[in-house]
Amino acid sequence: MSAACSLRDLQARFLAALYDGDDAAAAELVEGAGLEADARLRIYRNNSLLNHTGALRDSFPATLALVGEDFFESAAMRFRRAHPSASGNLQDFGADFPSFLETLPGAGALPYLGDVARLEWLRQAVALTPQSDPRSSVRRFASRHAVLTLWHYAMANGGERLSLPVEGENVVLWHRDGEVAMAAVDAADFSRIGAELPITPSVPTSQESP
Repeated sequence: MSAACSLRDLQARFLAALYDGDDAAAAELVEGAGLEADARLRIYRNNSLLNHTGALRDSFPATLALVGEDFFESAAMRFRRAHPSASGNLQDFGADFPSFLETLPGAGALPYLGDVARLEWLRQAVALTPQSDPRSSVRRFASRHAVLTLWHYAMANGGERLSLPVEGENVVLWHRDGEVAMAAVDAADFSRIGAELPITPSVPTSQESP
């Protein structure tokens, strides 16, 4: 390895090797320590892949149930390459996954997919909010799709035939007894709840929250 190579450059090259499959520089970047350098790099790459795809599976279980294992795994690997993690906390990985899903071939057959994933990301945000102030955990989500109905259907393993409402759903999420509670409310209650919150957290949606 060149002595002039800075730590920043070394880190950038190592990340490129992890994400892009560039084994050419492995001998310069990794000490084999009993293994060929490219073999040890594959161990790092495989562990990184498993960690990131596992984090997405944990954050988006209903999305996984709706699209199936093969589609989800392929989407997760493509997302990881397109959106490398910028945080050491795996709970931060996946914020852009809902929008990314909407760009994939075949996603058009499930027009609600992005919003179901957005609802799941909000569930995680609520779960990670300290429970000392219940109001701070409240989130709202307005969708033109029946996202809460879809979430319940997916989490019940889709055992029964689903009949989706034509209209969308306004969903409120909050802490309750250590769990994340969700309820669909009408437009008036949705607006009233928003007006009562000191700050209304929001995420990109297919339909802007009022």
